[in-house]
Amino acid sequence: MKSRVVDFYGNKYVFILLFFIMFSALAFLFPVTGDDYGWGSGFGERLIREGFKDYNGRYLGNLLVLALTRARFFTPFFISFVICAIVYVVYMLSGGENIEALYMTGALILLVSSMFRQVYSWVSGFSNYVPSVLLLLLFLYMAEKCFKQPDLKATRSSYVFAVLIGVSVQLFMEHTTIYCLAVSLFLVIAWRIRHKKYNSLLLTFFFSCLAGAIIMFSNGAYLKILNKDDSYRSFASNDGGLLAMVSDIAGAFCERISEIMYKSCYASVAAVCVLSVILILKSAKLKKHLLSGVLLIIGFVFSGSWLPVYLGIKAFTGITRKQMLFIFTPAVIVFAISLLLTILIFVKISDIKRRLLFFFVSAAVSFCPLLCVKPVGPRCFYLFNIFIILSANEILSAIISTNADGRLLFIPIKKTVGYTGIALCVMAFVAFFIIYGKITKVYNHRMEYIITQAEKGEKEIYAPRLPLRQFVWDADPPCSNRDRFSRFCDYFNLPGDIKIIYMDYDEWLEIKEKG
Repeated sequence: MKSRVVDFYGNKYVFILLFFIMFSALAFLFPVTGDDYGWGSGFGERLIREGFKDYNGRYLGNLLVLALTRARFFTPFFISFVICAIVYVVYMLSGGENIEALYMTGALILLVSSMFRQVYSWVSGFSNYVPSVLLLLLFLYMAEKCFKQPDLKATRSSYVFAVLIGVSVQLFMEHTTIYCLAVSLFLVIAWRIRHKKYNSLLLTFFFSCLAGAIIMFSNGAYLKILNKDDSYRSFASNDGGLLAMVSDIAGAFCERISEIMYKSCYASVAAVCVLSVILILKSAKLKKHLLSGVLLIIGFVFSGSWLPVYLGIKAFTGITRKQMLFIFTPAVIVFAISLLLTILIFVKISDIKRRLLFFFVSAAVSFCPLLCVKPVGPRCFYLFNIFIILSANEILSAIISTNADGRLLFIPIKKTVGYTGIALCVMAFVAFFIIYGKITKVYNHRMEYIITQAEKGEKEIYAPRLPLRQFVWDADPPCSNRDRFSRFCDYFNLPGDIKIIYMDYDEWLEIKEKG
């Protein structure tokens, strides 16, 4: 009998399984940080007793974080499952034909830069920002099947699915709620224009999204924000009129939002830039649109290379971050314009062009609400990043559909993208295991020492700062913030009157040995 050789390169299920195993193992190294202390202790219990009154309308996100902060052994598997599901559904939304798109998606999902500590390693951030994206992607996949097979009769289970997804997806994150409401209405109208009638399944999803949005925004927290009674969150004020409001929004975009967005999504932006340049160079339309092609390539090189240039300038000169902020705004604008023009001019397959335009507009719509609110952090751009990844996959499909396994300077495009994606996944996992291994080691030593000293009755306790703090959200609970610190104490059953003095790990080891 001939031995059967398993083609691991082309087996999507092997990749997903390995990705799940690796991320599950990695997630066991994530420390408890930030708001997780409160959700996992009496603060979370009080909120659920009050029905999250005047807190926020993220009801399912809140319930999920309450569960995950208490079922710590189950949490890593759940986080890994949701992330793997997103990788797979993103791949299927791109046609599910090019395995290279799956490997690239896995790599770009991992390489989320400053976003990683807020959406993966921090349970409170994950619970609100990531599961809602999975629910949205599942609906978009269902909607795509509706448009591809307009004569297909929807089953009863499809309507139940649409209701459950439509209501549930609205109860996690406000800007996702607004996007879902907008996209569900758009799909209803698009179907009506194309087929001169309404699609009952899409209508069901729209009204379910509307119901979910009403449930969310009926929470008293949003009225407090509008009335400026919330000390943490705020909405763009129109006290100075429309012109002043527009000026504030433009200022916020230039001063902080463009930088956060660009840095958080850099890997996906860079992938789109590289693939777009390849698409332009391989396009049969390049001769006809030579000037446009050259200008667009320059635009992608500028917007895709700015971050390493920025980091290099900062490292080898005395220029400060504040002095360099001005460049992020043109980098983002040039990227957006270059991508839009590339779609319109150089993508010739109508289905791919339509999907790319949809993802481009979706990214813009998901981003717009963030211009009007404070605070905004890297985690807020997780949905935006997913649309950029979907765009990268579509551009890859356009390249492959036009040129099969074409070459660029003797380099096979498909295999290069595939093996690069796999290599980046492996390198990312290795790096994260090293990083979070060091963090977890210090975290465990710190908590063992703090608990031991507190049991001895010590009121002033020296403790090490966590290393690689850029990978941990709210790494060291500050004694100065009594609310946050009291939740930390409550979570570990520590006396509320202790004081923790943080220092470097090596310095702490010396003090510990002497003590």
